[in-house]
Amino acid sequence: MGLLNWLFGKDISPKKELKKKGFDFTKEDFLKAITKDDNHSVILFLKAGKNPNIRGYRGATALMYATGEGRISISQILLDHGASINLEDEDCMTALSYAAANGHTELVELLVKKGAHINYKAGDGMTALMWAAVKGHGETVKILLKNSADIHIKKRRADVDGTALGMAAIANHPFVVDILLHHGARVNKYTLEEVEQEGKTEIASKLRRAL
Repeated sequence: MGLLNWLFGKDISPKKELKKKGFDFTKEDFLKAITKDDNHSVILFLKAGKNPNIRGYRGATALMYATGEGRISISQILLDHGASINLEDEDCMTALSYAAANGHTELVELLVKKGAHINYKAGDGMTALMWAAVKGHGETVKILLKNSADIHIKKRRADVDGTALGMAAIANHPFVVDILLHHGARVNKYTLEEVEQEGKTEIASKLRRAL
């Protein structure tokens, strides 16, 4: 069979196949294939020996590129080929942080099932729940809470209230505030004062009722 494949030009190495598709065997083209959601090319890169934990801009790993773009199947492929799930980039974010910050709820579920530390505090103290809350991704917040995300963790060096509730309130996300309050988040009086001063009356009303 190997001879027949060679005779008919079917036994092509992964690198040669990538070349035919317009990709060089570089870090840049590997990450480009990920962001373009090109499953086949990503598999070819990995078969040819590309490191699944390779880093790009500001130390973001291949998995972070995939989760940030919402690429579920490619994230699965990378994990199946040994991508480390809890690495940090230069901004102290993990793959789960990327998925949560961008509201990719299905990816959040996948990463948690695959072993992502749901309450992992990055270098700046931010958790996935905080990222989802401050960005206003209510459905992602729900999934994280369903999977036992700690609602009371505080970010390090926070000026006012470094909890997910405080961040959602300051960022003016009433839907997320409702979800967090429903799950028992505690109201910080300084957060209430700040949202009142900023004229966020809907948020202020929700927080005052929860005191």
